[in-house]
Amino acid sequence: MLKHNLLNFLLLLSFIKLSAQENWWKEFNVDANTNVDEVYGKKIEAHLKELLNCARNQDADCPKGYVFQGPPGTGKTSIAKVVTAKLQATCLYIGGSGFFHSSKDSAVESMSKFFQRAKELARKGKVIQFIDEFDNMALKPVYQQDIDVLNGFIKEISVLDPNIHIIAATHNKQSMEPSLFRENRLKVMLVPLPDETDRLAILKGKLQIHINYDANNHKAIDNMLNKIAKSSNGFDGATLNALAVRAIQYSQGKPVTIEALDNAFLKTNEKHKVYQDYVNGHAIQEMRNHRKEQIELEYLKNLKEKNSWRGFLKQVLIAAIPGLSR
Repeated sequence: MLKHNLLNFLLLLSFIKLSAQENWWKEFNVDANTNVDEVYGKKIEAHLKELLNCARNQDADCPKGYVFQGPPGTGKTSIAKVVTAKLQATCLYIGGSGFFHSSKDSAVESMSKFFQRAKELARKGKVIQFIDEFDNMALKPVYQQDIDVLNGFIKEISVLDPNIHIIAATHNKQSMEPSLFRENRLKVMLVPLPDETDRLAILKGKLQIHINYDANNHKAIDNMLNKIAKSSNGFDGATLNALAVRAIQYSQGKPVTIEALDNAFLKTNEKHKVYQDYVNGHAIQEMRNHRKEQIELEYLKNLKEKNSWRGFLKQVLIAAIPGLSR
């Protein structure tokens, strides 16, 4: 019994210690040689150029931050890593829901600490604050906590240190608070799925050192890669990376063959279809949840009106004068 109580006491102490050190963000640096081309092709380079220009020059027309919008797997997080590398900055990474997970701080206090840490690091150099799944903290507010978090975020970015740069990622801007995207606040950058040219560039970049180009197979390998790039419409950068890794594994330590590429494509395509079925089902559920939120908001609005003196007077009049409710 004593041993059991002692064990529980030690566990409690460790929990208290963990809570005292609790941060829901990660802090890291990125290798300066990180390359953008292998992740999502050439299409994003114009966005990257604009973002880096704003981060370096701090023009008056530059927004406080950028929100990458695109489907999962298109390289939004990878772009943030490339920006961090190019600026030789420190990256503070957090998921949008991370502000709500602290056991000892409110969401607003967690956000304040996140920005406070960025300000400390900004004394030494550039800082990227990367907020993944941004829609989790930037939804149109329903409850007071949501309003407080959004107001706190807007207040922080309005006095942002020149060395701090906000990058966020989302796949769903429509459900987010519109005031975040006013001029000189946040700007949306679309990160689309790679097209055929980009898909070919990504595959070649991933497989370049694993393919033995000689006079006998050069044309055949290129034809197979072109065929895969053409047939893989809808594949994102992460899926293409998985395809390349499978082709390398199927080759068992030897240079990648046409057969390995073909089998890797068939297997990846099969898994991609399963994933797409899941994503489509998730999208349908999101639409249902959005509709449910609309109904709840309408109910709260009606309830508030009903509990006001105007609502009370309206109910009295309806009861006193038949047919008034029509």
